[in-house]
Amino acid sequence: MKQLILLILPLLLICGNADAAKTPKMAPTVWFVMERQMNLDKQPNDSVSVTIQMKLEKGYGTPMSWSPLWLMAITIRNSSERTIYVDKQKSYVIPNEEMIPLYSGSTTVSAKSNTTMNGVNLGLVGVGSASSDYNSTIKQEQRFLAIPGGTKTVLHVIVAKQCGIPWTLNNNCGNIQLSTYVIKGYPGDHNIISQNCIYSRDILTYTDDNNPLNVDFRICYSFNENMEPNMVNKAMYYTKYVIGTDTKYHNYKDYRYDNSYDSAKKLFPSLDACMSDPNMLVMMIPE
Repeated sequence: MKQLILLILPLLLICGNADAAKTPKMAPTVWFVMERQMNLDKQPNDSVSVTIQMKLEKGYGTPMSWSPLWLMAITIRNSSERTIYVDKQKSYVIPNEEMIPLYSGSTTVSAKSNTTMNGVNLGLVGVGSASSDYNSTIKQEQRFLAIPGGTKTVLHVIVAKQCGIPWTLNNNCGNIQLSTYVIKGYPGDHNIISQNCIYSRDILTYTDDNNPLNVDFRICYSFNENMEPNMVNKAMYYTKYVIGTDTKYHNYKDYRYDNSYDSAKKLFPSLDACMSDPNMLVMMIPE
């Protein structure tokens, strides 16, 4: 009996190792290439247009952030001769039908210290005293934005900006979330993707019916300060391709000089063309 167990045990180990070898490795960095759905666009007035681009910025919104954050730069252009008024509370970013208003009602408080030295310098020894006072600045987020005729404004929205509340991907593909944790003593904000749809060095192509992520942008505006009547400009993007790379993002200054970008570009040569296309939206989520 003992000899039989000794014979079976190596076979189990071999089979276990074979199964582990067959298990594909999830991609540490995932790129979403999204296409604007022109047939779903709504532009009530030809003089007001909305365009969206992705922007990578280190430490946006918090001085303690050392990891890069993807920002959605929403440009609202007023080509008319009249001022328009945007209501951020009634304007939304909607990932997979989950409504996130552009207005959070937040208040930011910052303090600056001024130190004054009083005393007499006696050679190399200073004798005296120091006093400090603090100047506090309070900034309240504006709900309404006024955009004069012939001008534009840009609103920056952090991808999955609510810490701990993820963007849920369709078809049980996982989620995207903004997390805060400590690595080697450096606290910061991090975009994390927890997904089960893409593996290392892989490309998936999606149709409108099965794409894992669609993002809807809705901007509410009016030509009257009392917001009556108001109109809603709508732009919808569907994921067309998802690219997985086997390298982690590590260059926090510029993604174009990073191994994950090089890997994605080799797999998907038209990546740069999609980035420069005004009707495409490219978003990279690092591990």
